[in-house]
Amino acid sequence: MMASEHIPAPAGPDGAATALATTRKPRPRPPEVVPPEGFEWHVQSPYGTLKKDGGGKLVRLEDMHAWLMRRDGIPSASAVARVFGVFAADTNSKLGMEKGAAEVRKHLYLLDLSGYAQPIAGFTGKYFLGEVEELIPYVPDSHFERGTKELLFYTLGLMAGEVWAPHACEIDLNHRLDGYCPQGDFPSVEKSKEILGRFAVPFIAAHALWDWGTVAVPVVTAAEAAPAVVPVAAEVEAAPAAAPAELVEADVVSPETLVRYREQFKTLKPQKRPRWTEKQREYLPGAVQLHGGATELGEKLGLSYERVRAQLSEAKEEAVERAKATPWNAVHPRKTA
Repeated sequence: MMASEHIPAPAGPDGAATALATTRKPRPRPPEVVPPEGFEWHVQSPYGTLKKDGGGKLVRLEDMHAWLMRRDGIPSASAVARVFGVFAADTNSKLGMEKGAAEVRKHLYLLDLSGYAQPIAGFTGKYFLGEVEELIPYVPDSHFERGTKELLFYTLGLMAGEVWAPHACEIDLNHRLDGYCPQGDFPSVEKSKEILGRFAVPFIAAHALWDWGTVAVPVVTAAEAAPAVVPVAAEVEAAPAAAPAELVEADVVSPETLVRYREQFKTLKPQKRPRWTEKQREYLPGAVQLHGGATELGEKLGLSYERVRAQLSEAKEEAVERAKATPWNAVHPRKTA
């Protein structure tokens, strides 16, 4: 047969040519996340449709914040630290530790009043963030540089902690957040709610970042099944156990969790490790006692004795300041350079 000859299709029972049968591997479907029990999700919200153009479902950050408060029994500021923290700092989520907070922000969407939600990374989202930056004041913080997206989401988190709190009284953001030394005025509470209420993430991102909802096991149809398909039940049984989730700073609530959190960064270079915070240092004396001394704790965390002692000294000074603080200052400590 010459190379240029046409290869005929095989003949069917009636002599007519039939097409060659081809086996196409079905495209894997993305995992479906089911909202947690008792969580009321509706496709329409006051800020727009909770769907992407491709049909993927979204959940608003405000609703995620309220759910975390109920699930974990924590106050508004703590829930906001978990919600907005993943978009501001690399160390506040597993994905952030692997690829950075900028990668986490790619999962953010902006609700539209009359259309589908748009990704923050797109033109509409970037334009919206630019407008927001002009509406909110500069809040200095030693961890974030001025003009960065990290500082923007840190500031939005401060606002959300106040306006999303389940209070029944009128509040003044400028009065409540005065201790953070803002350079300028915050928007009104109504405008702040309008800004913050439009942020949402896909179901699968909410599950990965905050353990929201459960992943449903997909049902394989006969059309999708191949001869060698392993039954779904067998796949589940054979799947290895998932690795325990890495701790984020919001999980530090005791000397034990402090050690587990800081131990995650033992192999990183010192400049790559997250900074110590006052919250972490509050549990440091207990961690030293738990492990038998500063030298022993330093070995466990990959720190020198001098480094541990330096943090202990700061912890002692901060404990003295907390003892002097009034109830107001204890809630809203003034930032220092």
